[in-house]
Amino acid sequence: MSADPRAAARPAAAGMTTTAARAAVREAALAHLPARVAHAGRDWAAGLDLVAFEPLGGGASGLTFAARWSADPPGVPRSEPATQPAPATQPAPATQPAPAARSEPARSSDLLSAVVRVAPPGLAPVGNRDMLRQARLLRALADVPGLPVPAVLFDDVGDPPDTPPFVATSRLPGSSFEPLMDPLPPGGRLPAPALLRARALAAARVLAHLHAVDPARAARGPHR
Repeated sequence: MSADPRAAARPAAAGMTTTAARAAVREAALAHLPARVAHAGRDWAAGLDLVAFEPLGGGASGLTFAARWSADPPGVPRSEPATQPAPATQPAPATQPAPAARSEPARSSDLLSAVVRVAPPGLAPVGNRDMLRQARLLRALADVPGLPVPAVLFDDVGDPPDTPPFVATSRLPGSSFEPLMDPLPPGGRLPAPALLRARALAAARVLAHLHAVDPARAARGPHR
């Protein structure tokens, strides 16, 4: 029986200032996060081997990481590799709603790719930090037509606040463009106007599908 990696994520805080103690908690929690993810992945499907774990850039989604595993766990269907976003000169069609996500993780060759989101260490996992509630909502919305919802693969409750909860989901193809968060590099250009318009219309359609969902069907956690 393997050791629980959560036990290693609790640093001794004796003699530290509050700021230093919080920084130590965060550093320790993030340092042990890959081991926790690897442990949870093996519990989810025997034979998984975590081979890469790194911050996922783009946008502003908090503590978000890209994870890759080797091997083909039983019961996990193979899917086509994630497609690359359309170049700026080729606008995406603006007339069709985004397809609903399916429940297979993205794969490239024999690697399984996923996204891991973790609550900030040292803080109570409530509100927008409640990863487990977000996982329940994603599961509740998984079969709604027109919503590009990633499949929830597994989650871990942790031992908050020092060892925060996390959720692992499939990785959907796409791109992130946040002008305020991701400034253009020197010489860089904005996407073509037609592509920006197509993306805005696609986002509006997704919002329409989301607002059409009966709130009673969505999973509700204890924190609002």
